[in-house]
Amino acid sequence: MERTVTVEREGLEAAPAAQGAEAFRLNGDPAALAEQLSELGPVRLRVHSAHASQAVTQEITASGWAGNALWLGGRESGLWLYPAQWSFAFAVGQGEPEARQEGLRFVDRDGEVGLTAELTSASDRDAYARILRAHQQPAMRRPIIPGRPALPAFPGTARYAVDPSLIRELLETLADAAIPVRLELGNKGALQTYTGHIDNPVATADGLRVRGAGLGLDLAFAAVASAWVVDIPVPDGRAHTVDLLDDAGERILRLAGRRVPGCPEERAWRTLVQALAACRLAS
Repeated sequence: MERTVTVEREGLEAAPAAQGAEAFRLNGDPAALAEQLSELGPVRLRVHSAHASQAVTQEITASGWAGNALWLGGRESGLWLYPAQWSFAFAVGQGEPEARQEGLRFVDRDGEVGLTAELTSASDRDAYARILRAHQQPAMRRPIIPGRPALPAFPGTARYAVDPSLIRELLETLADAAIPVRLELGNKGALQTYTGHIDNPVATADGLRVRGAGLGLDLAFAAVASAWVVDIPVPDGRAHTVDLLDDAGERILRLAGRRVPGCPEERAWRTLVQALAACRLAS
């Protein structure tokens, strides 16, 4: 493997890794590399965006292609990947053999790291070594059409602007009442979902930190310019989400209730979000 990067920041989740670590660019198709993540056992998948970072520790138990998108799923969390947006991937490692941190980074066409896959203590490091060896040689890229699939439009959708300062109270209520929530965070090359219970948010110098079982979410709350309750018609009734947007109107984070296909969303989530919508801002 050809050495390409000397890491300067701390931690594999920083770009690209800690001082003294090494990163190696991998050959071949980043999509094929992503398909092999299921061979590693439990890994920590981190999606980066301009204003937030979300990491979920999961074992990938299902995968498949839907057009140009690759789905990697776990128990209640999952990841949609859009390989047409990726340029290449590289491997990062740091530390002594007995406490070595290792992982993969996927870089988009703008040179930004959009996805990191970090090994955990339970990961299969032999499988990781085999994957790295396989991607030292050039390989054919999967034929894909550039672009990300358009999201379907839902006639009858209603949107209500609410005060962004209420979002922390919403997160605290979800934690205190043990109401499960679905979190969606993405960038141009990936969309990650987490469903489960969360702990109370903790204020940081840059915003809010939210933790849960296998979850690590860091949100630059100062970048949230607006918050919206979205009421969407679905075949089994209506579904409600809370979208946090930046000043350019781009979505930073979406919160939704846990839903089982064919069943209505959970009543506790619906009641909570309808109370939030009742505090809508004047248009």
